[in-house]
Amino acid sequence: MKKILALVVAMLLALGMVSALAATGADAFLATSTVSVTVTGVKTGDTLHLYKLGTPSVDANNQMTITWNNDEIKEAIVGKTTENWSYSPTAALQAGVAKLVADNKISVAGNGDYHKEATDTSVQVDVAPGYYLALVRQGDASKTAKVIYQNMLIDAIPEAGEDGIWATHAAVEATVKSASESLDKKQQEKGSTTYTDDDIVGYKFGEYVPFQVTTNIPSYPNNSKEATFEITDTATGLKLVNNVDYPVTVKVDGAAVTAGDDTYTLTLAADGTTMSIAFAKAYILAHPNAAVEVTYSAELLGNDNDVEVDVTNNKVKIKYNNNPDESTYQEPEDEVKEKTYNFTLLKHDKDNENKALKGAKFTLWDAATEGNKIALKKDGTVYRPIKAGETADEYIEVGDDGKATVVGLAKTTYYLQEDIAPAGYTRMQTRASVAVSETTSTADVDVKVPNEKGVELPTTGGIGTTIFYIGGSILVLAAVILLVTKRRMNVND
Repeated sequence: MKKILALVVAMLLALGMVSALAATGADAFLATSTVSVTVTGVKTGDTLHLYKLGTPSVDANNQMTITWNNDEIKEAIVGKTTENWSYSPTAALQAGVAKLVADNKISVAGNGDYHKEATDTSVQVDVAPGYYLALVRQGDASKTAKVIYQNMLIDAIPEAGEDGIWATHAAVEATVKSASESLDKKQQEKGSTTYTDDDIVGYKFGEYVPFQVTTNIPSYPNNSKEATFEITDTATGLKLVNNVDYPVTVKVDGAAVTAGDDTYTLTLAADGTTMSIAFAKAYILAHPNAAVEVTYSAELLGNDNDVEVDVTNNKVKIKYNNNPDESTYQEPEDEVKEKTYNFTLLKHDKDNENKALKGAKFTLWDAATEGNKIALKKDGTVYRPIKAGETADEYIEVGDDGKATVVGLAKTTYYLQEDIAPAGYTRMQTRASVAVSETTSTADVDVKVPNEKGVELPTTGGIGTTIFYIGGSILVLAAVILLVTKRRMNVND
C-alpha cells in the first residue's frame, strides 16, 4: 500500500512539473519576442510615443488573457473593434480612447513605454507584445506645416498560427492620420471688391482698410483633452473697429455665426490694437475642419510723422493645440502691410532756388481744376489727413525755411494750390501737380514750387494793384473836372 501511495504521489508531482514546464514553454516567447512597429505619415523631427494599454499572457491551455491597465480601458476597447481597427479605428473607439486621456484614465505624461524621433517620413521601433496608444508629437517641420496628428491604437498582441499556437505578431505598419491648419490674411485695395495678399498703397490716414482672414477649425479627436482655437489680430499703425459701419463678421462653412457662449467670444481692445475670436470647445469638436472667414476693418493711423515711406502692418495668428492630449499650442502667423507716402514742398524764388520764401499758404486737391480739397491738420511739424472727429486746418503754411511736409497720403497724384503768395511775389495761377510715391517720400527730395517777383493780383483779399487803379481813376476824374471848369470859364469870358 505504501508503495502504491508513493507511486501516485510521484506521478502527481511529475504531472505538476510537466504542467509547469508546459506553462513556461507556452508563455516564454512573450518575454523575449518583439514586434516591429512602423508609423508613416510623419515628418522629420516628429517623435512617436507608445503608451502600453494592455499586456498579454498565455496559460498552459494556450488561452491568452489581456491584462488591461484599468477597467475603463478594457471597456473602451473590447467590443468596439473592427477588422484591422488598429490602423483605422472606428469613431467610437477613437472617441473612447480620447476621453480616457482627457479623464486621465490613460496617462500620456512623459515619453511613454517607447519613443523615437523620426528622421524621415516614417519612424520604426521594436516593442514588447501588447496594445498601445500611439501619439505623434510635432517637431519643427510639422509645426511649420500646421499639422495636428490624431491618436492611434497599435495592436501588437500575439497572433494564432495555423496550429492554434500563439506566436509573435507580424510587423505592424500604420499611417498616422493628420489634419492641416490653413491661415491666409488679405486686404482690400481701395475701390476694389476683391482681397489681395499684396501690400496696398491706395489709402491715406483716416480711411478704413477692409481685411479678410480665412482659416479652418482644427480637426481634433472627439473628446480631446484639449481643443483650442483662437484667432488674434494685432494692428500696428491701425485701429481695429467693430461698429455698425464697420462690423466684424464671422462665417463658418459659409454661414454667418454670431458671438455667444456656445460659439465664440469676441474681444476688442479699447485702443483698437488687438482683437481676438476664441471658439468654444464644444463648437470646435462639433465642426472639425470647417472653413472660417472673418472680415473686419481698421482705421489707418500711421506710425510716426517722419518723411519716409510709412509702412503699417496688420498681423493675424491662430492658436490651436498641436498635441491635443496636452496643453501645448502652435501659433502660426500671417501678415499684410499698408504703405502711405509723404512729400515736402519747398517754396523758393524763381530765379534763385537757394532763396527760400516764407509766408506762402497752400491747399491740397485731388484734381488739377475743381475736385475735392484734401482735409489736413498740422500734427507737430507736419501736416496729415484728419482722423474721425477732427477739424481740418485752412491752409498748409510753409515755415521760415520755405518748407512744409505732408504725410500719410495714398500713392497717387495730388495738386497744390497756392492761396496766398509770399510778400512781394505773384501767386501761382494754376495748381502744381505732385505725384506722390517712394521718390517723393525720400527725405532728401523736395517738391519745388517757384514764385515770381511781382505784385499780387487782387484775387486773394489783398489790395495788390487796386490802389493804383483807384489813384488813376481819381486823376482822370480830376482832369475831367478841370477841363469842364476851364471851358465854362472860357464861355463866360
